[in-house]
Amino acid sequence: MQNISWEKAICVLRKSISEVTEFSPDLIHERFTERAVELLWRPVSNYLSAEDIEIWQQVSRSIVWPAKSEVIVVIDDCYTEPLSPYQMNLDEIAAWMEDCTQPHVFGGDALFLGEEELLMVHHEGVFTVAPLNIS
Repeated sequence: MQNISWEKAICVLRKSISEVTEFSPDLIHERFTERAVELLWRPVSNYLSAEDIEIWQQVSRSIVWPAKSEVIVVIDDCYTEPLSPYQMNLDEIAAWMEDCTQPHVFGGDALFLGEEELLMVHHEGVFTVAPLNIS
């Protein structure tokens, strides 16, 4: 796991959704809607009481990325200086969550940017997987 710059993280996201300038599930959802791509938001069971690892186990069932896929992770603590987005392999995320010094990975919005999909967990307790190969 390593921290990467905001510029690099946004650059990766903008390769697929050029109008996006920040990691906001609401704004990203709007860009998809403008392109007539409907995202299916599903509830996270026990969102307010579940441990981070339990939420990850639940939402990660919706993705089929190779274990060694590089993933950019943006959570609320990334916005606190001097932190920035994280980059790690998919198979490292569960261990990172268990060792994470932050109070809650899912305490706010959490975005997991893979090579072909974006997993978004909204702070209101819903999640979606968005394709990144839209034009």
